[in-house]
Amino acid sequence: MMQAYVYIRFSTPKQEKGASKERQAEDCLAYCARKGWPVVEVLEDLGKSAWKGDHLKSGQLGRFAERVHAGEIAPGSVLVVEKLDRLSRQEVRTTQRWLEDLCAAGIAIATVSGDRVYDDESLRGSLMATLEVLLIGKLAHDESQNKSDRIGDSWRRKQEKAKAGVVMTTKTPGWLRVTEDRSRIEEIPERVALVREIYELAANGYGARAIAQTLNKRGAPSFREAWKDGQVVGWTHGFVGDLLLSPSVEGEYHPNYRAKKRNISTAPILGYYPRVVDTDLVARARAAITSRKGQGGRYRQNMSNLFQGVCVCGACGGRMTTRRTRRTLAGGTRVHYNYLQCANAMAALKCEQREFFDYAKFEPAALDAILHLALNDSFFQKAASSVQLSIKVAEMEKELALARDAARRLVRLLATMDDMPEVEDELRATKQAMHELEQKIVSTRNELTVANGRVSPDEHLRRVIDVRSVIEDDDEDVRIAARLKVNEAMRAVVDQVRCQVDQDGNRAIVMILVGGLMAFKFDNEGTLLQQVDLTSQMLFEEAMAARKAERSGATDNIRQPAMSLRHGVTGQDPRRNAQLDALLRRLRQSS
Repeated sequence: MMQAYVYIRFSTPKQEKGASKERQAEDCLAYCARKGWPVVEVLEDLGKSAWKGDHLKSGQLGRFAERVHAGEIAPGSVLVVEKLDRLSRQEVRTTQRWLEDLCAAGIAIATVSGDRVYDDESLRGSLMATLEVLLIGKLAHDESQNKSDRIGDSWRRKQEKAKAGVVMTTKTPGWLRVTEDRSRIEEIPERVALVREIYELAANGYGARAIAQTLNKRGAPSFREAWKDGQVVGWTHGFVGDLLLSPSVEGEYHPNYRAKKRNISTAPILGYYPRVVDTDLVARARAAITSRKGQGGRYRQNMSNLFQGVCVCGACGGRMTTRRTRRTLAGGTRVHYNYLQCANAMAALKCEQREFFDYAKFEPAALDAILHLALNDSFFQKAASSVQLSIKVAEMEKELALARDAARRLVRLLATMDDMPEVEDELRATKQAMHELEQKIVSTRNELTVANGRVSPDEHLRRVIDVRSVIEDDDEDVRIAARLKVNEAMRAVVDQVRCQVDQDGNRAIVMILVGGLMAFKFDNEGTLLQQVDLTSQMLFEEAMAARKAERSGATDNIRQPAMSLRHGVTGQDPRRNAQLDALLRRLRQSS
């Protein structure tokens, strides 16, 4: 008696909502019952395209064929399908070879439609059977090809309309909606404000998980219309992470942005959505995300370690992790202590340095040594004001250039003609407007300097002292925001914080700045034991190089340090060169 394997397939997930699966199963099982074939197994490829061959590459039908050729399916078995095109809609010769190989292995193929059974004998001995297979395969392939062409053509027409400003679909990002008359896409103000807040938090050092926790903590409504155990799903780090990389916030529509398996067109439609986050904020947020890669962890969310990401073990070179302990003092007061320990040693992974290093003593000592160098002007920059003022200056300079062109044309006109009082009056008015514009530009540039955070050395030291107080503020939100920004600033100048134990068992923490240009060694009590500083030598060599350049007339080389020392510190790494330039700039301003 033939053993039957029933095969069910449909192409798209949408068909699962219909009756395709149930219809195929009922028809095939009833057919097997009429034939008296016991059904051994029901194979399903739901949402697998027979035209692309997905079911043969990764589906149950492909695995069935592998089992046949491996001898796991007994010869004489029958594969039952509703119609022959359930097996393949690929090019005819591909379909024919696949069927012939399966039948040659002793498997018969039966179709409910037409009550036909194909086996090796019928395909070899009957020309009509072969022609029937070829004809059905040809019709199925042509039908799928035509359908694909129609869908592709329709999709392309929709995209052309979208480029012209026509709303393509009612589906929009969660902060946007289509108007009732479908004439345009508009912002949802309260949701747009949340999107901008998320980008601001990311630019200020918050990770996706910390942002999600911040929003959930205050009960900010999520955009997702999903439910879990009867409760609305709140913000998740995955959703926040996707939002921070979404091109939709910049107004771009990517028709196949999430469609990995169907790549109709990769060309985005620019300006399809309203832009809700400006270019500067997008760039700052995504740059911050890139700079934080590989530094995750629960302690980053409360920023207990300002040197997160640069602390390493002096014995194995592995990452140092933050350990937090609690002690109850006399009177019942509970005190938290932060320590650093080698993550490898903690996990018993080939590191013998298990000692704890007192982070609470190290942090204030390290801040005393370098905070004034780490906090450059950009730390105090008012980004929103800077952008607006920069735009304002650019617009006024353009207006001034146009006024100067107009004045030159009026002067040329007066040179060619005599007695034109109206032209003279216009020239005077233009010159007066130019004078007023020049004054406004000077004033706005001064405002921009303040917004960019540039101040005198004395003012800089005063604001650094203010930051020291804020990073220990009682208000958790204020404290964490300040510590996140200080962490970003520290990582710009600190290459490594190395925790090491000497032969006598003495613990020390060595902080190394930009390629070893400066280094500080502290004991476990936070006392500064030793300091190495090559900046004086570099600044001296820079001054000598500048004087030499001035004498030779090569002014382009002024303020370039001696290349031998610079190469030794930076190794010609552009990022390190930029860090070194920033550090030297701060040292010059402080001197």
